[in-house]
Amino acid sequence: MTANRPAAPGGYPLPLTFLLGLSDSGKEYVRLGRNLRPQITLMGTCSYMPHLTPGRFAIQELWLGEQGRKKFPEPAAPLVNYIADPDSHAIALKQAIEIVEKTGRPCFNDPRLIAQTRRDQIAERLSGVAGMNIPRTVLIKPSRPGDFAAAAEKHSLNYPIIVRLAGDHGGVSTLRIDDTGKWDETFALPWIGRSAYLTEFADFHDADGLYRKCRIIFTGGKMMLHHVIISKEWLVHRGSRLNTDQTAEEERYWLSAFEHDHLPRFQGTLSEIRRIIGLDYFGLDCHLGQNNVITLFECNAAMNVLSYGHESSHWNEPKARIRSRLEAALEKFARTSANTTPA
Repeated sequence: MTANRPAAPGGYPLPLTFLLGLSDSGKEYVRLGRNLRPQITLMGTCSYMPHLTPGRFAIQELWLGEQGRKKFPEPAAPLVNYIADPDSHAIALKQAIEIVEKTGRPCFNDPRLIAQTRRDQIAERLSGVAGMNIPRTVLIKPSRPGDFAAAAEKHSLNYPIIVRLAGDHGGVSTLRIDDTGKWDETFALPWIGRSAYLTEFADFHDADGLYRKCRIIFTGGKMMLHHVIISKEWLVHRGSRLNTDQTAEEERYWLSAFEHDHLPRFQGTLSEIRRIIGLDYFGLDCHLGQNNVITLFECNAAMNVLSYGHESSHWNEPKARIRSRLEAALEKFARTSANTTPA
């Protein structure tokens, strides 16, 4: 645990204890930074901690995830759960839940709520929300190649079916099976010893034949558009973005007009999503249809939102707004929770 000096009463920095976790596999990503020094990239987190304003928070780190560990230091400051993926960080998440329940203290992004954000759970929890198109999703643990097709038949899933390895994001380890004769394509995925999601594919292309994915961030009582990515491909992510003058202009329009022109159409549905998910900070990847229907892709806190340098410059302003709202929410939590004692 790394401690910083405590804040002066009513001043900065504000102490917070971040619950961080190592993955269940014990493997983390390492890349070379600009100075050619290795940097560890933690997956399955909320990803915002490196982007917080320096000096605003005094962050203490409590690391979790070691199998069989029973004892942890008593957190000295209000708790913030930074673990975001129940698929890849089940051990750390369980330990975070034990700490929250043992201390009886409030926790920003309560790990008990994070534990309910698997893709199949989200599809089930949001299934009754009006104005949503939610493709059916099941979680399987294949032990032989035929388990994929067998699961699709057992659950009467409609083709095409998207296969994703649990715990991977950003279009990694994802493919689409278009009919019953295509299941051999799963040999391209490293699924041995892994769980996988099977999701019915919802064709969400717009009238011009293009696919549009929106990312909406919920925090501090606000719903903010982080980006719109336009692609020729159904698997929409940063790498498949169609980068033309026309699509860039449309992206800028969405970002500038979302709050006034688009949010009112989806306000009721998004408010219900926020109520059901219950987290202090999370994101929704979706398609916002002209028929006022939201097609769900994913909804969780494991989204890389505040990083800069790889996207179009017009994405910087919404990132700054999201960071400001998130920091305000963390500050409010830090101040209101500082003197909270267990009931």
